[in-house]
Amino acid sequence: MRLFPAAALAASLAGLTPAAGAAAVPSTPPAGLSFTILKDGEPIGHETYAFSRTGDALTVRVHTETRARVLFLDFHFRHDRTETWRGDRVARLSSNTDDDGTLHHVEAIDAGDGPRLTADGESRTLPRGTLPLSLWGEAILSRGLLYGIVDGRSYRVAVQDLGRETLTIADHPQPAEHFRLSGDIERDLWFGNDGLLLQAAFERMGYPIRFVRDPAPTTGAAP
Repeated sequence: MRLFPAAALAASLAGLTPAAGAAAVPSTPPAGLSFTILKDGEPIGHETYAFSRTGDALTVRVHTETRARVLFLDFHFRHDRTETWRGDRVARLSSNTDDDGTLHHVEAIDAGDGPRLTADGESRTLPRGTLPLSLWGEAILSRGLLYGIVDGRSYRVAVQDLGRETLTIADHPQPAEHFRLSGDIERDLWFGNDGLLLQAAFERMGYPIRFVRDPAPTTGAAP
C-alpha cells in the first residue's frame, strides 16, 4: 500500500481537454520554485524546481520527497526528474522514482512527431502533442492527453476554468486562476499571474492533499 508518494500524487493530475486561454510555457521562468506538500494540513514533504535556459531549450529539474506516517506505518517517496522543453513540447524527459521501495524509470524523447516513451522497460509511441503531466505551468491545460511522470501511464481528463480567486499563501494574498480537472480523476489547480502553479488540492485515500507554493527566496536563488 502506497498512500502518499508526492510525485505520484502530482501524477494523478492527468491528461486534459484543452482550456480556453491556457498559457504557453513561460519564456522567462524564475530560477526556481518550491512547494510544501501537506496531508490533512500537516507537512509531509517538499517539491522543488530549478529552471535554466540555453538557446531555445528550457531545462527543468524536479525533486520531490515525502515521508508520511499512517497509523503505525511509515511511507516514503523520492522522485527526480529532468525535462527539456523546446517551444511547446518536451523534447526529452527522464525520471527516477522510489515509491516506498518500488523503483520506476521513465524516458521520453519527442522530435515533434510524438513522444517515444519507455516506462519500466516497456516502450510505446504516443500521439503527437502529448505532454508529461508536469504541473508547474499552464501548458498542460492545452492538451487532452498526458503521460505519467512516475510510471508512464496515459491519462485523459476534462478541465473547467472556474475563474479568478484570491489565495492567501504565507499571509500574503495571491491572485489566481482556478481550474478543476475531472474525468479519470478530480483535482483543483490554481495558477498565478506568472502562469506558474500556486496550489494543487485533491484527496487521496480519503485524506486531503495540498501542494502550496513557498514564498520566493529573497536571494533569487533556485531552491
